[in-house]
Amino acid sequence: MESVYEILPVQIKRTTEKKQWLELRLEEIRFRVNMPLLAEAGGEEWYIDTRRKCLAPCKCRTVPGEALIVRKEMLNELLNGLSRNSMYAYQNEMQQGFFTFQGGHRIGICGKVISEQGKIKGVTGICYVNIRIARECPGCAKDLIPFLHDSERRYLSTLIFSVPGAGKTTLLRDCIRLLSNGCGPYRGKKISVVDERGEIAGCFRGVPQKDIGMRSDILDGGKKSEAMLFLLRSMSPEIIAMDELGGPEDYEALRQMVYSGCSVLATVHASCIDELMEKEQMARWIREKKFRRFVQVEKKEDGSRQYFIYDGDMKRLC
Repeated sequence: MESVYEILPVQIKRTTEKKQWLELRLEEIRFRVNMPLLAEAGGEEWYIDTRRKCLAPCKCRTVPGEALIVRKEMLNELLNGLSRNSMYAYQNEMQQGFFTFQGGHRIGICGKVISEQGKIKGVTGICYVNIRIARECPGCAKDLIPFLHDSERRYLSTLIFSVPGAGKTTLLRDCIRLLSNGCGPYRGKKISVVDERGEIAGCFRGVPQKDIGMRSDILDGGKKSEAMLFLLRSMSPEIIAMDELGGPEDYEALRQMVYSGCSVLATVHASCIDELMEKEQMARWIREKKFRRFVQVEKKEDGSRQYFIYDGDMKRLC
């Protein structure tokens, strides 16, 4: 969060104290031009109270009149800080509606679409920004690790799923760390991490800013399907780990990994098992029992998370 605080617009830093930004353990900060700045932490919304000069909880449907309003100049200052004055450098990432800031923080953007032959090529006139704070939560996966192994302590390919923003990546990162270092009776394993958007390890100039374990190798950037095969050839992993499985090419590359004896640790967007089965490629993998464990992440109203674990037959284990 400290790296994000440093690039916040000057007016925000003059109106609030750095200590409060760091202590709140924020999950999101949303900037909308001509609207109040809103942040989310612990299941609550917060706004900047310009009268009391602090972040205050938003306890009603309308934000009080003393709330700090985001102006276009303020948003431009923020974007220049996030992109180090070079938005052009993030052009390829922005086709997906976001780019990744130092530390693995995801910066979502919205505005006027630039399209070419019916495909989104970028966004201009950006008026909306959502900063999703990437946080480490060491130990959050510790109780799950025994369920991800069989009776002979062999790791079982695992898929983590949830709706966006529920904590998939945070849980994935801690699973990688624990599996890499070893946890209790389970030995450490060689893990290759496909970090297409830099959100897992949060690499800066090639060096991970997050702790993902001593036996983990990271390929930062690059298309997932190509990166998987690159890592298979170069690093001989026992486990291949990645965030947000996507199109058919990802599953085809995964299939080659599995046939080569490599296990999988991945995430995907889905709110429930039925929604998983609606994804054509995923449904085939489920039927073929390529994944032996499924972990569903749910975010409760107070901001805490709960996990549900299923076996390869979709029978709930805990």
